[in-house]
Amino acid sequence: MKTMKKKLAVAVTVALLAFPLGTTLAMAETTIITTTAPATTATDITTAEVAVSAYEAGPITTLAEVATVDGLKAAADTAVGAVGDEAAKTAFELRIINRAVSIVTVKTTLQAEVAVAAYEAGSITTLAEVTTTEGLKTAADTAVAAVGDGVVKTALELRITTRAAAIATAKPTLQAESAVVAYEAGPITTLAEVTTAEGLKTAADTAVAALGDGVVKTAFELRVTTRTAAIATAKTALTPVVDDNGNPVTPANWFTDLISKLQLALTFDPARKCQLNQQHALAKLAEAQKLTMEGKTEAAQISLNQYTDKITKAQAFLDSVKDPTSEAAITLAKAISNVDSNNIQVLSNLIDKLPPQAAQKLALNVVRSMEKAVKNTQKKEAVVAPEVIPAVTPVATAETERKFMKKEAKVALEEFKKAINEKGKIQIINHEEKDNEILNEVKLSTTKQEESEQKLESQGQVTLARVNPVKAQTGLTLRAPENHKDNRNKQEDDNKDKGGDNRPVHK
Repeated sequence: MKTMKKKLAVAVTVALLAFPLGTTLAMAETTIITTTAPATTATDITTAEVAVSAYEAGPITTLAEVATVDGLKAAADTAVGAVGDEAAKTAFELRIINRAVSIVTVKTTLQAEVAVAAYEAGSITTLAEVTTTEGLKTAADTAVAAVGDGVVKTALELRITTRAAAIATAKPTLQAESAVVAYEAGPITTLAEVTTAEGLKTAADTAVAALGDGVVKTAFELRVTTRTAAIATAKTALTPVVDDNGNPVTPANWFTDLISKLQLALTFDPARKCQLNQQHALAKLAEAQKLTMEGKTEAAQISLNQYTDKITKAQAFLDSVKDPTSEAAITLAKAISNVDSNNIQVLSNLIDKLPPQAAQKLALNVVRSMEKAVKNTQKKEAVVAPEVIPAVTPVATAETERKFMKKEAKVALEEFKKAINEKGKIQIINHEEKDNEILNEVKLSTTKQEESEQKLESQGQVTLARVNPVKAQTGLTLRAPENHKDNRNKQEDDNKDKGGDNRPVHK
């Protein structure tokens, strides 16, 4: 009996040494119920055998099965405790210990397998999923660390390492996708939104740069470049152009600016300020001064009244088109719809550069052109108004209109050249280039001018159109050619158009 107990103790010790210290201590603390029976019967041994065999035979391939088998241990312990034969009892107890050790080993491995499998199965198609899956790695590491079997443990650790590498590969691509999508999706309908969108580019560039060179990285870089170009285009369109005074300059307010400058030019009163220059002044004003000097006050007053009337009417017209929503302004906009807005800006700049009297003369000519344009447009609208608009507009109508507008533009160009250069007698000179370069010089003979005017009167053409740009940075002055003598004022009066502003007063 003593020999059997000694062998049993040695066997238990050897079995316990095969487990981690924690597991061994836990098992050592397990109390094996022993009951001293006065005698052992065959029934007790049979009952113990059945219970221990059931405990040993239970499947332990899954954690669920392990839990079920663990439940059988209590029954086995109870049955063995009832055995009175010490030798038989010790043998049963050794079998229970061996089974418990086996179950602990399997259970630890199964728990590690479940944890590693969960880590491997975690979805990593989005950054949110990656974050969740990364959280599963800690549980897997802890479970694998408890595995006692070296081979099994190494295999599980390799699986964890492989999964971590896959996540590390997928994560930068997902981060780049998220950053680039945010950059692409940012609204750019206002300058504030453009600024915000531009700020997202740095994050996108950084995320894309973290990728390894390859097709994926190149595709991301192309998307960033495309978005950058779109933002730059939007920024250019939204950023207002400003003039020298910092005021926004847009196609919508160029025309308004011209109207304002025309009004300002027409408010100049050379007669009251004693600054009359007959060469530059409107003919009726120059004529009034001449008649005054000759003592013909009544005739002078008539000419002065005619001059004042022209200025007043021009100012009234400008007042009517000052409001862009007015009917007159809308009609004028239709009339000059073919005029390049840059040319309107050139006119504005030219009015700024000219001396007051010359600017007034130019302003009056421009206003007269505008008035003609409005009248012609109204006439055309009045003619077509009663007609029934066909369901399908013939193609020839558009082509005819295009040719008509092209013809109008040509005639209008001559009109503006005449207005700017005063029928060939006043030229715009650039002193900084020592008279070697003449800005917008137009040499028109009186005969050609009169033919152009007659053509305008007969065709009713719109007289506002394209003019050549004027250099804004050079000093400008106006002078008459030297071949004109003292009688140039009289020649000018004789050659003026039929508008009446330059015809002499009959004595």
